[in-house]
Amino acid sequence: MAFKVLKAVIFLTFAVILVSWFCSSSFLIQKPTNHSKRVATDYYPLRLNDSTSLRAPKGSFIEDSNSFMRRMEERMSRRRLHVQKICKAKGYSDEVSLIRNRVTYLEKFKVLFCQNPKTGITNMKKLFNKLANYEQDLKVPLEKLYQFDRPKVFNLLSKPDVLKLTVVREPFERILSAYRARIYVAEPWKKPFINYIHRSFGTNSSGPTTFSDFVSYLVNEDPSEPEIKGNLEKINFNYHWKKYRELCQPCAIDYDVIAHLETIEEDSRYFLQLIGAPPNITLAGAYQSTPNLGKIKSYFTSVLPRENLERLYGKFEDDYLLFNYSRPTDFF
Repeated sequence: MAFKVLKAVIFLTFAVILVSWFCSSSFLIQKPTNHSKRVATDYYPLRLNDSTSLRAPKGSFIEDSNSFMRRMEERMSRRRLHVQKICKAKGYSDEVSLIRNRVTYLEKFKVLFCQNPKTGITNMKKLFNKLANYEQDLKVPLEKLYQFDRPKVFNLLSKPDVLKLTVVREPFERILSAYRARIYVAEPWKKPFINYIHRSFGTNSSGPTTFSDFVSYLVNEDPSEPEIKGNLEKINFNYHWKKYRELCQPCAIDYDVIAHLETIEEDSRYFLQLIGAPPNITLAGAYQSTPNLGKIKSYFTSVLPRENLERLYGKFEDDYLLFNYSRPTDFF
């Protein structure tokens, strides 16, 4: 009888240990994380479908340089292939038109950089100053492609040893950044254009030009008044919200590095290692990894009429598709 009791106790003890082990092990099995949604406080809730976190989760191992470069090459490969896929599906032209005023060339490292305004360009210019051993912050001593003749431009674009770089950003957030920097801050030289928006699309005759007014302008045709069109072209306002597809032509130029502002810390580090930059050179003042999404949302939910948001998305849908940004449903 005692033997049977002992046997039962041993069996129950073993069963408890087995169940406890199974339960604890199950926590080690997790589904792959989708970083396009807010999944944990340790990650920035990007709207990117292909991005990894800006930093590793707390308590994780430190990634060595080789592993980092392999992971980043996989990221860039996904981005390049996705752009090619969308370009092909949409039937967008692969013919390069001369965008020479947007592209700079750094001979020392054989890098072509196409600039999309409002994507952290100021910090990128400072980075290129460091690469060029130039001290002043923004007077970038890079050769503009418009200084070259047409054959040299196409030769540079086709050379396999010339690295081609561009930076993009979530399109709606870029539009908001353009409004805050170029419309809301009403410096005197901006007044004719801002007054046109206010006069044509303003909802409050006595107040400032609102973000809603600006969106109304964007979703309607460009100004027809010659004075305003000339002023717009003169000050290059339109570059600050012109579509990526038109600015840097990703369907025509095969970019080696497609950096996203949301992952610029890792993307710039990868770029610098790829070109063999000195280890003391880094991107200063990187993009804030946790933007105030509530404040951003408040701007877009203030847009009237509401259908203008749908029209705005339609206008910039190409940029969302090409760079794999999710449709900003939080704003609708």
